[in-house]
Amino acid sequence: MMACEVIKDLLPLYYDGVCSSDSSDFITDHLKKCKDCRELFSKMVQAEVISNTLYSKTIERKKAFIFQSFKRSLNRKFACYLVASLSLIFFGGIIAFIFLLP
Repeated sequence: MMACEVIKDLLPLYYDGVCSSDSSDFITDHLKKCKDCRELFSKMVQAEVISNTLYSKTIERKKAFIFQSFKRSLNRKFACYLVASLSLIFFGGIIAFIFLLP
């Protein structure tokens, strides 16, 4: 059907809400009457929902990975500073004991 081909071309615009009001009314009327186009639109909506869900999960995983990497980096830096500080205290104490006490 010629009308169905036109509707299939316009469905993405209809879904995004960017087609004209006349086109929107025409598509809405056609979807009420045509089962095939209605099913196609339903699949389009479902695919968008799935895509958004997967995208959200991917973003959350990336955020978690970045946070964990940052946390590990801070833990390493803290450990290095701690070892350096304890070393300075220890060796400073030894040097003070050798040079200042006798």
